[in-house]
Order: sequence, then C-alpha cells, then structure tokens
Amino acid sequence: GRICAEAMPATLDGLLRELAARHGDRVAVAGSGSRLSFAQLDAAAEAWARRLAPLEAAHVGLLAANGPEWLAAAFGVWRSGATLVPLSTFATPRELGEILAHADVEVLLAQRRMRSHDFEAALAAMPAPPRLRRTIFLDQASEAGGDVDAGSRAEGAPRAVPRPESIACILYTSGTTGTPKGVMLSHRAILATVLPTASLTGLCESDLLLSTLPLFWVAG
Repeated sequence: GRICAEAMPATLDGLLRELAARHGDRVAVAGSGSRLSFAQLDAAAEAWARRLAPLEAAHVGLLAANGPEWLAAAFGVWRSGATLVPLSTFATPRELGEILAHADVEVLLAQRRMRSHDFEAALAAMPAPPRLRRTIFLDQASEAGGDVDAGSRAEGAPRAVPRPESIACILYTSGTTGTPKGVMLSHRAILATVLPTASLTGLCESDLLLSTLPLFWVAG
C-alpha cells in the first residue's frame, strides 16, 4: 500500500488527496489534545481552502504551534493555490513585521496564544506589514463569513492549481548572524525528500513518528 516512487503525487495537495483515498480512516496526526484521520485532515484542508480562495492571496502566513491545526491550515493554503509562509513562534514583534513585509504576506492565519506566548498581542505590537490585509485566528475557523473582502470571488470559485514547480513554502532562517532570509521551496523539492527519508530511516506504514521539531523549519 505504500505510495511508490512512480506514483508519487506531484504536489503536496495531491499527496494528501492520495493518502486520504488510500488510508482515510487511519490516524494521520495526533497532538495538542486532538487527532485527525487522513480523511479528516483532507476535509479540514478543504474547509480552509474554501475560506482562502475568495481572498485571492498569493502568500499566506501561518503562526501557530505544532499540531493537527497547523497541518490542516497548511494543506488548506496549498489546496487554495497559495504559497505558505510559516512563521517562527520564537519571533519578536519586530521580526514578525519584517518577515511578513519581506514575504508580501496578504493573509495571516494565527493562533492567539501558545503557553506563555501571546501571539495576538505580538501581532498588535509589530510594525504594520504593507501587504497584510486580513488576519484570521485559528479559533475562528468554524465561524461562517466575516473574513471575505467585499467584491471578492464567491466561495467555491475556481482556484489556482499548484504545479510541481510552484513555490509551496517560503521558510525563513533564524537570522542568527543577520536578518532572516527567505528560502523558497517548490512542491517538487519538498516531495523529493519523502521517499528517501522513509527509506533511509526504515519507516513503514505501521510506524508512528514523534515529531519534536518545529513545523515552521525545513527539518520539521
């Protein structure tokens, strides 16, 4: 049942669709007190894509802790045809403002709090990014309406279809010795690591993988 190299989908959204079709009832991700099967992750991604498509944002930021909600939002961004800009949960308000401005982020998906981190306050304190026109908090995901610009396309309108060479992510370095740098990764580049990683580490379908690395960095 493992997806072989010849059948590897060309995009991250294609990969989720394939896994949902093959293993819909199996748990895809667990954490933060919740879990999602592959079918549920696919449905959650579809819900996010429907919310994002009318906003017509090319770059969507994501500021949140590791967990099912992060993955659902991320796959929703990819399904909507946009590029994901994951943000470090360690970033200061100044760094958040600089990264959002540099990446031309138009819509931001954010968690309000993570333990002692108050992201809502940090976003209010950061310099206003020139292209940012909408912030949606993850706990608003089930709310209807209220975040679609007037005159934008109706829900369910045609979406941009990601291609293998489309930029899936813009990941920012930590900026340890300078300002953070944005690294552009295509769908093809990210997917090229999947099978070699599974093979080199001996992963199989019955394994559970504990991920302790931040999802906003390439190793995660």
